[in-house]
Amino acid sequence: MHPGSILRWIYYRSVENVQDKKAHWPRDNMDEAELIKMIPHVVRSSTKKVWIDYDEEADVLYVSFVYPPNAIEHEEDEDGIIRNYDKEGKLTGLTIIAAKRFTEEAAA
Repeated sequence: MHPGSILRWIYYRSVENVQDKKAHWPRDNMDEAELIKMIPHVVRSSTKKVWIDYDEEADVLYVSFVYPPNAIEHEEDEDGIIRNYDKEGKLTGLTIIAAKRFTEEAAA
């Protein structure tokens, strides 16, 4: 999977968290049109909950598919994407180094 696809996938999978925290979500983070684009990805996804944390200072995006994160093994690819696995070898999350490079502004 292309790194840009991974970030779009993460972004789209977060729609459930947006709905759960709607009262706390700043209105300028996502507009309605962007949320609507996520619907097909969420419906097709096998994982319905995702925890996302972005460290702006370090430019690192942490994505967990389980909470609390319980990774014991880590595998980094050449694109700076670290896959985190539990003791059974199940993917528990992703860590994306230099996450801003995947934004549309960076691509322009």
